[in-house]
Amino acid sequence: MGWPSLEQKDRSGFTTWRRMLEPLLQDNGECLEDVIMEWGEIPYEDNIPVLSDPEELDREFYPGFGTVRGRPFVAYTSRSIYFVHAYDGLETIRHIPRNPGSGMKPRHYSDYL
Repeated sequence: MGWPSLEQKDRSGFTTWRRMLEPLLQDNGECLEDVIMEWGEIPYEDNIPVLSDPEELDREFYPGFGTVRGRPFVAYTSRSIYFVHAYDGLETIRHIPRNPGSGMKPRHYSDYL
């Protein structure tokens, strides 16, 4: 059995950037209203339309090993920088402090799994 496709009816294992980002934001005392998003290019050739920020945050994709499917982004708040990290197709969100010496520790989404 191969990796799930976007057309697969059983969507178990699929997620959205919002589901991954919100726990990190909450842990840092931040919320989506604090975020400025910068989106990258869609990493595959499926003629999928580019959506507005809220719609992109809720687009479902399979973040597991295989082909990178989530649209990359960098999200800024006054205290933090959140960014997509992909390794062998496994997609997570990482966080670093925006200002050195702030006392905040770098984190990534898998800390919450």
